[in-house]
Amino acid sequence: MIIRRELPDDAEALRTLFAAALSEDLFDKLHADEDWLSSMSFVALGGDDQVLGHVAATGGRVESSPVLTLVPPSVDASHRGQGVGQALMNAVLGAAEAREEPLIGAVAMPTEFLTRFGFHPGEKFSIAPSVGGWTPYFLVRPLTGYTDSLRGIFYFPEAFGT
Repeated sequence: MIIRRELPDDAEALRTLFAAALSEDLFDKLHADEDWLSSMSFVALGGDDQVLGHVAATGGRVESSPVLTLVPPSVDASHRGQGVGQALMNAVLGAAEAREEPLIGAVAMPTEFLTRFGFHPGEKFSIAPSVGGWTPYFLVRPLTGYTDSLRGIFYFPEAFGT
């Protein structure tokens, strides 16, 4: 398996993957969003260059401070449980650390997968999602650039339907 940045040629395979794992139109909404960070979008490839999975981080903010929003990993159903999601998470978190980002937030159902990567309920850091109904599923992961002064409301990119 190889993890690399997303390329334009991956679009059709990713649309199919997003439709099965996340939502049918989320791929196009994310890529059209002003907060999209193409340098933070990664794909996992199999030996035949087949797209096995995807993960990304895009812009977000806590109050007026820029942070990252995780686009949770989506893995082709036939490759789940084989470490693809874990490899993708390591890639996106490593890239976020290299950018010296302060924090990455996510909505995860269920939350257990992300807690393995150091994500915690936002309330532990006095950060709440802008969509109240997401509170039980809202997680954050402080990164190297994190300081205790980062607290308040977490605002997701418009592509998330907020």
